[in-house]
Amino acid sequence: MDEIYKLLSMAEAAEFLGLDAKLLTARRYRGEIALPCVRLGHRTVRYRSGDVMLVASGERPIFKLKEEAAWLSPYAKQAADAG
Repeated sequence: MDEIYKLLSMAEAAEFLGLDAKLLTARRYRGEIALPCVRLGHRTVRYRSGDVMLVASGERPIFKLKEEAAWLSPYAKQAADAG
């Protein structure tokens, strides 16, 4: 159960999804990543492994249009309640 809350770096998430880390980084800076992130600093972000697994399984999209909002993580509220 704790595995879904593990935080992955951009490179780890890209590797898990079979994408180039540079593509993921470029899309994030353009605001085209639908995958919700956890901000650890001004530029440092991590992705919950549970959210990355939802994208890998095809249940959620990875990319979005710039003006659309990212989808809400089903694990964000659970993590806040547990913490």
